[in-house]
Amino acid sequence: MSRLRREARRDFLKRLTATLAGGSAMSLLPQLRLMEAALAQEGAGGAYRALVCVYLGGGNDSFNWLVPTDATRYGIYSTSRGGTYTGANGPLGIAQGSLLPLTMQGLPGGHSYGLHPACADWDGIDRNGAVTAMPGLASLTSQGRVAWVANMGTLIEPVTKATFNDPSVAKPPQLYSHNDQTKLWHQGQATANFRLGWGGQVADRVFGLNGAIAGGSKLLPMNISFSGSQRFMVGNQVLPYQMNSCGNPNNGDPVTGLTVGSSFANCSGTTSLSGFDACGSGSDTQAQEIALCTLLNSPGSHLFQIEHAETMKRAMDLSAAIRAEISGASAANPSLLTTPFRALADDQAVPGYNQIADGGNSLAEQLAMVARLIRVRQALGHQRSIFFVSLGGFDTHATQMPDTGQPRLLRRVSRALGSFYRALEEMGLQDNVTTFTMSEFARTLNSNGDGSDHGWGGVQMVMGGSVRGGRLFGTFPDQTLNGPDCFNRGQMIPTTAMDQYAGALAQWMGLGSSDLATIFPNLGNFTPQTLDILNPAPV
Repeated sequence: MSRLRREARRDFLKRLTATLAGGSAMSLLPQLRLMEAALAQEGAGGAYRALVCVYLGGGNDSFNWLVPTDATRYGIYSTSRGGTYTGANGPLGIAQGSLLPLTMQGLPGGHSYGLHPACADWDGIDRNGAVTAMPGLASLTSQGRVAWVANMGTLIEPVTKATFNDPSVAKPPQLYSHNDQTKLWHQGQATANFRLGWGGQVADRVFGLNGAIAGGSKLLPMNISFSGSQRFMVGNQVLPYQMNSCGNPNNGDPVTGLTVGSSFANCSGTTSLSGFDACGSGSDTQAQEIALCTLLNSPGSHLFQIEHAETMKRAMDLSAAIRAEISGASAANPSLLTTPFRALADDQAVPGYNQIADGGNSLAEQLAMVARLIRVRQALGHQRSIFFVSLGGFDTHATQMPDTGQPRLLRRVSRALGSFYRALEEMGLQDNVTTFTMSEFARTLNSNGDGSDHGWGGVQMVMGGSVRGGRLFGTFPDQTLNGPDCFNRGQMIPTTAMDQYAGALAQWMGLGSSDLATIFPNLGNFTPQTLDILNPAPV
């Protein structure tokens, strides 16, 4: 390819990528999510590092996730939540004795916290059929593997109750709106509209450290989403590669875990054309495949047609390359782990532990695939990775308190994260991978007669061997209704900006202060600019 043609093509790709990133066109040509491969460059650098974003869609009522348990503050919590839940619509509080006590460092004198009872330890089944004790988030916190960040939300500059109505103090647009607040969390800056995500912008700066998949020249994009197209993952040069979770790791087998010989073990997570392999691989014998490859090999002269054909071929080639590294029905499959991602008994404790009465833990399924990709990271050419997984359903309203509502969701989160951390320990990579949660907002402390409603500031968690775990960062708010830290229904005014949280995670991935200032332009409005939630990354 001539220099002029190469430069024209590169300019075309950048412009097209920018156009697709902002709208629905990406859904029309999903193969163009591989555009990164046309722009990537090989590099080398240091120990592996990965971020795993766990998005809790719908607005998690996180003030029932982490609860103060010392007598004075628990009393305020219980009063603001209308008392302890008894089965009737109204009270939204959790009984003090049901909360799981946490061992934490650095708390003010007399302060203590507990986690929702759904975050308890549990029994799993490994792929050899052995019952395995698995940690919940309460144990992982007390062991120093999980840290919590209190009263965090979208902010442009610090806001207090006294300054909220001051027009000279900037506030994020469209508070309490699911779509708008989700967008702001993904962007990393509380402006009305921005086409890039902060995960994508982080990747823009480090993806050159990655190389090709073993034995070839195919480049697996650095940003991998198991939750479709997400603004969080979109950069100027990097677009997410979308993968599937492959469903239940057990697949109905009598043992769970990543079972050798199951369809889960044979699944690569890639989205490919049914029965089609790479063009020219020697297996393109079906009439439809021959016809498609003929079209792709003679796309015409228009630049868009040429690039679309090349992108389609890259997609097919890349899918085949990933499949070669991650799927296989034998014990030699390098991506398989022993760590169970399934419980001995499901949430309903129905007969047959391989039955999932509540429809299954989709978050565990996604994280099981993330673990498999991390296990074969070297064969996939990855020195840096960013993964996006999600669990929806947190817009609970009237289903906030029943076991089929938030308790079930938090149980799924706790068990999925417990399995994922154990899998990282199995690989010896717990220090190299940092997992964190985001959710568009917390919820009101009191009920509107139909459960909790949309709020603002909330609680998030971060997990990993590099995390300064067993600690609470930020300032836990006074939960008095219409008190100094919240409005009349308990909508908390954030005292920590999500920028400070995201900036710390980006810094751990190797970004410097100038990059942070570009990605998070409002960081200079806050002190400290980044939270001290992480120890230095492995080098």
